[in-house]
Amino acid sequence: GRVIGATDKDGGQVTENPIHPADVAFTVLDSLGIDPRKQLRTPDGRPVEILDDGRLLEELYG
Repeated sequence: GRVIGATDKDGGQVTENPIHPADVAFTVLDSLGIDPRKQLRTPDGRPVEILDDGRLLEELYG
């Protein structure tokens, strides 16, 4: 395994490189070949992004 980021001495607070659920979703979608920023259309034609937040967790690759 590998540690990404850091916490305080008690492990209760993230002190370096926090990772959020949107970051995990972004990374999973990207790894499946789905553009997380792609806009889809609702049945009434309104544009909606798949994700409106998140970043690629490059630390998980390689």
